[in-house]
Amino acid sequence: MIPRVLVAVIACIAAAAVIRAQSVADTPLQRSVPMCVEQAAAKPFGWVGVASANTDYMVQRPPANVTLEVNAWPSSNITALVAAMLLRDVMAVNLTLAQFPDYTDIFGRITRGTVDASLEVWPSPLTAAYNDYVIQRAIVDDLGMIGYPGRKGWFINQAVANANPTIIFDSWRSFQRPATLSFLPPLGTTPPGRYPNGTYLCNPAVYPWCTDGMFIPPQCRGSNATQCRELWAVSPSTALGESEQRILSLNLSLAVVYLGEPDFHARVTQCARQNASLCVFQHYSPESLISANAVASVNLPEYTSACYASFSPARVGIPGNSLSCDWPSELLLKLGSPRLAAAVAQVNSFLRFFSLRDVDMDELLTAIAPNGGGLDPTAAACQWIKANQNIWATWIPTPPADYIKVMESISLADSMSIGGIVLVAVHLLALAATQGAVAKYREWLGQHHSIAGMQLIAAGCAITAVTVLAELSGAPTRAQCTVRVWTLSTGHAVLSSTFAAKAWYVHFVHGNKRLSLVPTAGILVPVVAAAVATNTLLLGLVQALSPTIVAYLDVLVNTYTPVCWSTAPGPGAAAVLALLCAFHAALLALAVVYTLRIRSVPLPTPGEAWHQVLAMATILATFALVVPVTALQINYRVQFAVRTMGISLALSLILYLAVVRPVLVQHWHRQARMASTRSGEGSWRASQVGSQPAGNAAAGIRLGRQSASTTRGSDASGSVDGSVADSTGKDCGAGVDEPLTSLLTRIGVGYKLQKMSGIVRHWSHVNLVLLHAPCPALIITPVATAAPAPPPGSTGPAASTTATVLPSTGDAHVSGVQAAKMDPKLAASFPGCFLLRVQGTSHVVQAKDTADAEAWVADLDATFREINALSNAGSVSAAVAGAAAGLAARSVSTRRQVQASSTTRSKPQASSSR
Repeated sequence: MIPRVLVAVIACIAAAAVIRAQSVADTPLQRSVPMCVEQAAAKPFGWVGVASANTDYMVQRPPANVTLEVNAWPSSNITALVAAMLLRDVMAVNLTLAQFPDYTDIFGRITRGTVDASLEVWPSPLTAAYNDYVIQRAIVDDLGMIGYPGRKGWFINQAVANANPTIIFDSWRSFQRPATLSFLPPLGTTPPGRYPNGTYLCNPAVYPWCTDGMFIPPQCRGSNATQCRELWAVSPSTALGESEQRILSLNLSLAVVYLGEPDFHARVTQCARQNASLCVFQHYSPESLISANAVASVNLPEYTSACYASFSPARVGIPGNSLSCDWPSELLLKLGSPRLAAAVAQVNSFLRFFSLRDVDMDELLTAIAPNGGGLDPTAAACQWIKANQNIWATWIPTPPADYIKVMESISLADSMSIGGIVLVAVHLLALAATQGAVAKYREWLGQHHSIAGMQLIAAGCAITAVTVLAELSGAPTRAQCTVRVWTLSTGHAVLSSTFAAKAWYVHFVHGNKRLSLVPTAGILVPVVAAAVATNTLLLGLVQALSPTIVAYLDVLVNTYTPVCWSTAPGPGAAAVLALLCAFHAALLALAVVYTLRIRSVPLPTPGEAWHQVLAMATILATFALVVPVTALQINYRVQFAVRTMGISLALSLILYLAVVRPVLVQHWHRQARMASTRSGEGSWRASQVGSQPAGNAAAGIRLGRQSASTTRGSDASGSVDGSVADSTGKDCGAGVDEPLTSLLTRIGVGYKLQKMSGIVRHWSHVNLVLLHAPCPALIITPVATAAPAPPPGSTGPAASTTATVLPSTGDAHVSGVQAAKMDPKLAASFPGCFLLRVQGTSHVVQAKDTADAEAWVADLDATFREINALSNAGSVSAAVAGAAAGLAARSVSTRRQVQASSTTRSKPQASSSR
């Protein structure tokens, strides 16, 4: 058991070590990239610097994030700097340069996503990896050649060759000839390089062929040592074992001295500046030391693959190992991740086109060499970019059509904003003026309309108008979006619940044929308050779970639209949002359903039901237009116009239909009544006084809650002809001087009446007069009271009678009258009673007995059936009611006449005037 535990622990430690090593290998040295290309120079390429006075531009796609790998040697460093500056300054790419200690893991880093591309890859030591990652598995892309070749080799200073034209210095065979070798420093002239701890760079523990910090071949040992010369190299790890095996295979009198980086460059530079002595060194190109100095390469036997096939770095100096040819010329590669082609195709295109010629690289490397320009690599790269735009301009791809997205913002000075402000201002002024008018005509409006309903509709319009105000500042912010969501939702809840409650109430009051118990008008405010509270609760939950944000929707290829959106809702937020939408849909549906039910119900105000239908249709049309436009990917200006103009016009129409129009109608009718009163007040009073008993004021019998229309007027003397027109314009009734017997009437004296709604209800004693023809009317007056005693010594009819007279007030109803028998269950509790609905108010009326009650129901139904079905509110003239009131007063001038009339029941007859 214990060994297994130990094995597991050791395995975990090994795995952790591997992971740590991998983490260290993937920890880069970040390189900074200074600004080089000015925006004015980059602007023509279309990636940066695009601006306009009238539009705001935004790169809809976020700038690409690209990491380029850079290596320690100068050519890789300066190549990556040139590419990085162009990508960042011209193509607006977020560029990172990263340097790693292990060059050979480039394929792994690209595959893992640590880097996106490397622009100088020497393929010869990575042939197996190339076949695996690029050819076999295709998980790394070959982006093509960088342009300049790479080459390792031996080099000599050109100056000595120029000074001695008769001697060949640039051939490997020269190093077998004493004449050439004499120009080289003898073995032991140059001290080998050491580490800071004093050990040699060429340590035998690592490199078995090393002796005293050098590689000394067998032909240079012993007595032959004086014939051998030095070949300088930076480190034994550079071209591992290759120079050493060549010396052995070609039998050259050379020994390799490893100098280290600083000393190597200094000695080579010093050697290159003189022509007295020769130096041969192992190095590579492109490199600043080669580019900045006059050097020439040594010609070795031509490279063949078979030659390299017989070489192994691990077997240097061992029989059978051989390397007798030159290094291959390297076609330096660019490697990249397939992710580039998928995510940022334009960056991938740039990297494929990116290339530098030999002359370009020599220019760049010379600029950074100490004996060249001496520039910093970043300064050299920027200098080359500014001087060679004609070269790199061909590498820059054209931006995609959807790279730069244009948003048309709307300022407060824009004509559309001004138009929206004017609309909202007019709307708010109309709201203020309307509320003043409602307060002025409150007593009159209260007879036909719900004051609370009108105020709630005005409040809903005002709240929704704030939504339009939030649109007027251009592109929305998160705060504006939140305000718009709350005000639109709350305003809709107020309007829809008000219309729904009002239509529901009107349906039960005016359209319920069963005359069931009806709610009180005070239910409107609690219903709306409950709807607003529900909306607030649900919307608050939605905002808490999925806050409002500003989202950007693509409209056209190069335009985008900012819209108020919400963060991706989770299951809870989605459920609450669905519940909120269902709640608003239910409010709207209830309002529409009950509005449609009352469209044919005769109401006190002409066309009121149809006006409410039109108001609900306006709300529906506004939502059907505004909601899709907000979510659709269309131009922002179109969205702005539809939302502001659509909502403003809809609110104005709703306010007019539900509030302004009733106020105007009431104002006009009031003016008409005042004019009618001024023209006929004296003649009405004269006619009534001459035909009524003393103490009676029949003129006090008033029209029962219907709109007035004009009478026939009066003649020049001020007398009224007593003949009025019905709703069809035909003659309605005889003149006031015609005998009472010309009227078809039914009279009920001393009946009891009680309302069916209200908290406090009590029985009242009333007299009922039903006029069948020629002008249908139901007159309800309180029961008659005894006349006051005449003053002493008075004479005349008033002094000689003690008759009971009618009171000075009463109601005459010419429409909206319905009657029904009592429900059998209620008949036992209310014997001899029937149900009477007058202008939407239900009553219980107690007649003499059950038969009398049934007769009243039959007569009322026969009299008002046609009127209830055909007439609209207000179509019955006020003159009809006035004439009916006067005739009723005359018909009950004395108690005896009333009592005698109550025993007779006139059968309803069809009137030709109906």
